[in-house]
Amino acid sequence: MYLGKSWVILLLLCVGILGQLPAGQTDAFVGISGSYRYAEDPSFPVRGATVDMQGNLGHRMLLGETGFLGFSLYGTVSLDPATYSVSDHLLAGITNSWFFDVGVMEFAVEVDQSFFGSEGGGAFTVPSWSASYGWERGYRTINPFVQYRGSATSGGSQHGLELGFSYSPSVELTYSTTVGGTYATSLPDFLATIAFGAEGLVGYLFNWEFGAEAAYRFAEDPTDESLSLRASALFGYTPSRRMHIRFSPALAATRERASGAWTIDGEALLRADVAIKGNLYWYVETGAFSSLVQDTVPTWYVQVRTGVDVSF
Repeated sequence: MYLGKSWVILLLLCVGILGQLPAGQTDAFVGISGSYRYAEDPSFPVRGATVDMQGNLGHRMLLGETGFLGFSLYGTVSLDPATYSVSDHLLAGITNSWFFDVGVMEFAVEVDQSFFGSEGGGAFTVPSWSASYGWERGYRTINPFVQYRGSATSGGSQHGLELGFSYSPSVELTYSTTVGGTYATSLPDFLATIAFGAEGLVGYLFNWEFGAEAAYRFAEDPTDESLSLRASALFGYTPSRRMHIRFSPALAATRERASGAWTIDGEALLRADVAIKGNLYWYVETGAFSSLVQDTVPTWYVQVRTGVDVSF
């Protein structure tokens, strides 16, 4: 019953917004999918089969000659047929961009919401906001940027500042480096990060991305401090205009200062998207996930998902 009500509310909201939007470019899709997750640990929060419905609405319009205003709304509702339990996830955002001769200024506000809970957790509401400016000086030169990000929960707020630059020696290759820090008022603590990224094209059929990040959490109580490392990659292949395949592995490791123990999490996803006909799309995805705490037995699960989307 809740699944139907939530999906109807989402569709009515999308239709209502479409009817009120000013002239601009609008993109939307609705879809249905099914997934099955197998976990060896019987206490794992989300196991077995689920049926999912999802929808997305995006609208972008001009503001004068140099500005854009964008709205986005994404929602998904999942049903566990075995227990009839429902989970949901709603993400709504507004983005405002202004283009200048030497760069781009952007402001964004987003709300991450769940009414019935998601992935085994309870209901939540997390608003976030950001402001950024990036200098655009062209290829074969350094393009610096600065960004402020904030968010809030029932326990407090977080505020972060990032400084970085991107460099593109050619159209097919881009590097980026970022340093930043985030202060959380609820703990309180401070998270210092440094990240590196690269992406590129190989001919017309292959694309790739790589990212690496190191972070250290400073806390009032030194025993709460921790070191985190993460690396991720994406490899894409487009054999035809109707098909795209991508593989995305990731590995993360965290060391708690108090115990000295490492926690290692890994995942690997393989997905294929096929344009069946016109605005009808089919996809299939499989993934494996694992977590290992030092000196304990690792936990893991595998998942298979397939579904269809219709765009408008």
